[in-house]
Amino acid sequence: MLVLEREGLKLKFVDGGLPARGSSNIPVTVEDDGSYSGYTPKMLIGFGFNFNRKFEMKNPDEGTTNVYTLPAEFFAEGGDTCIAMMLISGDQQLVTNQCEFHILESPYRIVQLPITDV
Repeated sequence: MLVLEREGLKLKFVDGGLPARGSSNIPVTVEDDGSYSGYTPKMLIGFGFNFNRKFEMKNPDEGTTNVYTLPAEFFAEGGDTCIAMMLISGDQQLVTNQCEFHILESPYRIVQLPITDV
């Protein structure tokens, strides 16, 4: 599990690490200082050359908690990854700084796991 902390528009790593390479849906928890309470948060992640592959991280509880997931796609390629948080209120969109880290390529990147639990 990764733990991030947001103070205003400053985002930083607090604790944690990445589990075994080849994992999926790794929890990323964001500890929030309570500022921007009327804003809707969205976690954004980018990876690949110059972070050219970008998308929104999933919140399995549909926004009711501050836990997001880091999917298996990030272990298919090795390289730098960045995470940032967007805060949205009406037409206003604010973005935190990026937290950057390196992901090693998974030795199991070509293995497709079954959809159902075994």
